[in-house]
Amino acid sequence: GGHLYGTLKFDLESPDPEAHILLEIDVQGMRKIRDTYYRVKTIFIQPPSFERLEERLRLRGGPGFR
Repeated sequence: GGHLYGTLKFDLESPDPEAHILLEIDVQGMRKIRDTYYRVKTIFIQPPSFERLEERLRLRGGPGFR
C-alpha cells in the first residue's frame, strides 16, 4: 500500500499564542496550511537545478517517477 503523510491539526493548534511551529512540507501542503492559519510565514528553498530535483524525486519514488 501507499504511504500517507500529513500534519495533525492538533499539532498546529498550540494553546500558547507565542508558540512557533516549523514544518518541512511541499508547496501543496503549505498552501493548505496558509489557507487555514492566517499567521503563517513561508520560506521556499529551491533545489540547485532541475536535474538535481529530478534525481531527488527519482531516488524517493516521487510522483511520475515510480
